[in-house]
Amino acid sequence: MILFAYAVLFAGISSSSKDYSNYINMFQEIGASALAYPEKVFLGKDPLFGVLITWIQAVGLGSQWMFLVAVGFGLSLKARAFQRIFGAYITPFFVMVCLSYFSHEFAQIRLAIALGFSFLALLEICNGKKVRWLIYSMLAVGFHASAILVVIFELPMLFGLQRYQWIISVFMLLVIAGVGNILSQMGKFDGRVLEYVGEHFDMTVSMVLVALFKSGVLSYMAAILVALSRFVWLT
Repeated sequence: MILFAYAVLFAGISSSSKDYSNYINMFQEIGASALAYPEKVFLGKDPLFGVLITWIQAVGLGSQWMFLVAVGFGLSLKARAFQRIFGAYITPFFVMVCLSYFSHEFAQIRLAIALGFSFLALLEICNGKKVRWLIYSMLAVGFHASAILVVIFELPMLFGLQRYQWIISVFMLLVIAGVGNILSQMGKFDGRVLEYVGEHFDMTVSMVLVALFKSGVLSYMAAILVALSRFVWLT
């Protein structure tokens, strides 16, 4: 519990990160916007994150609370997933802090929340709970659009086609490799695309390699979770 509280506060009260100023500007833009509520939430890039910001502002809290709430929310989701998988969250939570914490909870807070929901969605699909999987997946995509790639990866499990898991993984990797170029081309015709993804959104070899590594890790996690779910069912 001490590690969890420290992890939330350490990232939540930070005042400098790769995306810190962008989130501050986002918070201020939503607060100053005269748009109606449904349209306003899309100023948060992903709609559910925009909803989260409007709720924080509605109770009179400042921009720093956006980071505290987002980090606490994302870490709580991951801790819950770890608790369900391993029976205790402290060891995998510590590993996560050593690996992705400074990238996600410190900078990419929308993605941090989305991954928490994605972890829970993966658990549900491994246990055959398709409705719960759909709900968690929709929440994940609502906080970060890239979570749709995780959904694509899990489709074979949804339809009972695990033998095609790696085929879907390769397809997902091709989507990742091509999405940057597609968005860049779209940005030439509609400036709103570049406003969403940024002016420089080029796909590099390192990004593809990282995607391949993450796909492999996700495959391993899926295999372990399926094996665990079968063991629990048999016992």
